[in-house]
This record gives sequence, C-alpha cells and structure tokens, in this order.
Amino acid sequence: TYDTKDASKYFDNEVDAFKKLATKDHKDQSLIRYFGSYKQGDTHNVLLEYADLGTLEDYFKKTIPPSLDEDIVMFWGRLFNVLKALSRIHENQRPNGFCGPDILVGWHQDVKPSNILVLSGTSSNVYDVEFKLADLGLSHFKRTVKLGPGIADSDVGGTKDY
Repeated sequence: TYDTKDASKYFDNEVDAFKKLATKDHKDQSLIRYFGSYKQGDTHNVLLEYADLGTLEDYFKKTIPPSLDEDIVMFWGRLFNVLKALSRIHENQRPNGFCGPDILVGWHQDVKPSNILVLSGTSSNVYDVEFKLADLGLSHFKRTVKLGPGIADSDVGGTKDY
C-alpha cells in the first residue's frame, strides 16, 4: 500500500513493472506474484502473493545460519533463486502474445534484504523456504531490439546502503 505524497508515482511504476515482467511460465517462482492493484481514496494498493515468513531481514533475525551440509546447500540454492528474478528484470525477452517491444532491459534499483520476501516451503526444515524478489516501485525499463554492451541508464534512487 502506498499512501505517501509520491504514492501515485511509485504505485504506477510498480504496477507497470509487474505487467512488463508478466510471464506464462509458472515454473519461475523467483519474483513475488502480482495479482492486481486498485486505488481507494488516497491509498494505492498492489495485491501480491502472501509471504508468511516476512522479509529476508526478518528471516535472518529469527533463523540461525545453517551448519549441516544439506541445509547449507538448500539455503544458498534457494537464496540464489533471487538471481533469476534479477535476470528477468535485466533481460526480459517477452514471449509471443504480450504487447510491447521484444526485449526490455530493466533495473530494480532497490535490492536489499527487506525487499526479498520469504515463503514457507513444504517441509518443517527452517531452510526449506522460497525467497522472492519484491518491491518494483523504483524499477525502470528501456526498450531495445537486441541485448549487448552499451545499454545503460541513470540511477533513479533506491537505498544507498545497498
């Protein structure tokens, strides 16, 4: 929910980003799922998949680091899944049936632990979780007909610590 003076700008940007990243590939679970959006009064609301374990920041506060080999592999394998979301943003080749340019090159602009959401896995193991990238409010995209070096853009903000 956005309810600040810049609410409309960030809301529109986030909704637009989710629509640009729309995919029919339901196997890719690296980006939090977008279900829709609406405005009510002065608030702007984005409906997303529920992350029952909160953010990566919350997860790190509550969960001790893995020490068993299989837990270490599971944890890092799941966390590295977030790189798939970044790859989708950076080089988004849209499938047939979607409007717009064939390739969008994007920037998230605010990757940090509080923008990575955590969902429970299927077992009771605390490392059996899904990490998903969220908060596309500062992201932006450029159209291109081919990928390659020389595609750049200016920084539009984000959390300077990251």
